[in-house]
Amino acid sequence: MVLVLEDSGSVFSSLQEIADVYKIELIKAYQVSDAKDIFDLKRDSIDFIIADLNVSPVGLTREEINQTKGGILSGWVWLRNYVLKNDKAWENKILIYSEYVMPLKYHVKMHEFENIKLMEKSRYSIEDVISYVNYKTKNK
Repeated sequence: MVLVLEDSGSVFSSLQEIADVYKIELIKAYQVSDAKDIFDLKRDSIDFIIADLNVSPVGLTREEINQTKGGILSGWVWLRNYVLKNDKAWENKILIYSEYVMPLKYHVKMHEFENIKLMEKSRYSIEDVISYVNYKTKNK
């Protein structure tokens, strides 16, 4: 199962359409609070995470929201503080698919995300994303 933190319904629908071809099950989180809940409940069933960076920060603390650079790094703050904080093994099971990869590189030290796959939406297709996820989940 792949957890997808994505607030755009059209992007998620396109991901789902291609994932169905590969028989990859996706579960959608629309905002950080959804991602937190799903990750807490289904952590052992989740094989991979696809995350957008610019999603609703609902579910983050006020201090964490202040770290999101106006919301454009909300997905990163969730990943860092809730997924990676206690288990660095997740680094190889995350793909960030976002228009905000450059701000991430600017505001966050590279060693924090060096093992995470980054794909800018303007440069990579939905097919590229699902193909990568298929490769990573089938070759664990």
